[in-house]
Amino acid sequence: MQTDRSTDNFIEVNRQIEVNSSIDSFVDSLMTEMLKAILMQQSDLISTYDEAGRTPLSYAAYKGFEDMVEYLLKEFPKSISERDKDSSHAVHKACLGGHINVLKVFHLYFPKSLLVADRNGRTILHVAAKEHRDKLIDVVSYLVRLPEIGKQLLCKSDDEGDTPLALASESNNRQIQTILQQYMA
Repeated sequence: MQTDRSTDNFIEVNRQIEVNSSIDSFVDSLMTEMLKAILMQQSDLISTYDEAGRTPLSYAAYKGFEDMVEYLLKEFPKSISERDKDSSHAVHKACLGGHINVLKVFHLYFPKSLLVADRNGRTILHVAAKEHRDKLIDVVSYLVRLPEIGKQLLCKSDDEGDTPLALASESNNRQIQTILQQYMA
């Protein structure tokens, strides 16, 4: 009887994951359509900040709204250079959110945007290397594999002279440290 209950629980968890994925996709689509309608009427809102100090592009990147990020990059390409109130960029928010698909959109439209630095001279690889979040392991793996950009990210020092590998070491972030060492060679 225990096996049947375990199987039922497993099936229920998988069903919930599918439902949540569908809901996330619906919300992303709905939010994108709402934003399009608003920006068509008031395009100057693209340069505003939310209560957390994020631009619309940063908000979309942080939330992982891939379609919205793509729309904003296509229709408002100058928004790529807008900084949040904390002086970071939308790519930093996508990175911290662990949203590889959003980073892929940035790479597709503005490949060099993955190299921008925050107020401390840190790129998205610096930020990911310093943080202890499991979802950032995949982000780091994605970034270091990018032709040309991966090498540039690996070698760049922040304002204090630290590379992403140095930050991973200082933070005792062993999994990310191992990935970075593999690609430094």
